[in-house]
Amino acid sequence: MNGISSNTTAIWPINFTERGVSIGFTTPAIAQLRARRDSRDKLELLVPGLSGGPGIYILPWSALFELFNLTVHDRALHDALSEIEDLHPVATRKASQIVAMTGIAGPRMAEAARGATTNDMTERLTGNFHLLSSLVEKEDAITLEEAATADGQRTLRRGIRKAATRINVPENDIHAAAEKWSQAVSPLGLPNMRTPNRLRILLEKITQFIRATEEWGGSVSEEKGLPALFASSVATETKAVVDDVLKQLDQFAVSPEATFQSWKTHGAEVKRLADEAIRLLDGWDHIVTLWEDSVHNSRMPLELATWTIIRQIPMAPKSMISKTRQESWTEIERRLTRLVGEAGSRVVTQTDLDGMLHEEGLKFREATF
Repeated sequence: MNGISSNTTAIWPINFTERGVSIGFTTPAIAQLRARRDSRDKLELLVPGLSGGPGIYILPWSALFELFNLTVHDRALHDALSEIEDLHPVATRKASQIVAMTGIAGPRMAEAARGATTNDMTERLTGNFHLLSSLVEKEDAITLEEAATADGQRTLRRGIRKAATRINVPENDIHAAAEKWSQAVSPLGLPNMRTPNRLRILLEKITQFIRATEEWGGSVSEEKGLPALFASSVATETKAVVDDVLKQLDQFAVSPEATFQSWKTHGAEVKRLADEAIRLLDGWDHIVTLWEDSVHNSRMPLELATWTIIRQIPMAPKSMISKTRQESWTEIERRLTRLVGEAGSRVVTQTDLDGMLHEEGLKFREATF
């Protein structure tokens, strides 16, 4: 393919900046690959196993139009992402929703994007309510449904005034901290919430993915099951890293009064931990959805699905790996280096109607889980 740079980047990224962010393209050749900014702050796309070659190849963002036959949706998404300063999973998700809501990918995707946008806002507002409610005394406690009424709002404000006096934090500071805290953890939610938020649900799906890929990979021939078992090991190690981060993050919600009292000190830590968990889980929604779709839909055979997953699977950056897990991740890097070229050669990368419809179907399911 003419015009492709011979530059490659590390299979195992040093940090989140080097790893990039998963992009919801529907063109099969570049579906769900990762983008990042280079040293000159220019966007570039990371393509593992391009044409069967080893390593992860770097393509200039501006070259995608000439190198691939992009769908109309992907052309619009390409332009929208070009305007984003902070390439972050939350920002790219929002950009994808805005593009989808135009109807450019069809009415079903537009409706799913509207629903996802509403759910994202609901998760943030619910988190805010949960944090404020954790401060009030029993006599001022209200339900989320009651908070939507005038009486409920008055009761909650009275409870917060009492809490402000009790914990010696100005009322306005409590509301400001709750807003920042709930926004930071919005996709993750808080422990013990009545309904888990989107990424906590994804974590459970990753657990199911680990079990399912282990079971299927062990039930077929060694050669056929190799990518599934490898994907299961990466998912296991990734979930362990996420669990460690969430354990630290959730401690702030276990003692909310102390966190509100020390928000000026601990607020930055809450934001950092939430950001790490969100970035670690970036791209895994597509991985588990692709697997589930192949199990139940059979549009893509499981063997091909597992090789597609190898090509898209996110590696937790080195900066997030503790010394006790270094050996496991070093082995994962060694195996992925060997597998990624084969994955690139096995996966069908032609932009045909069936492949495009398959990707759009996956995007619909991701938006609605």
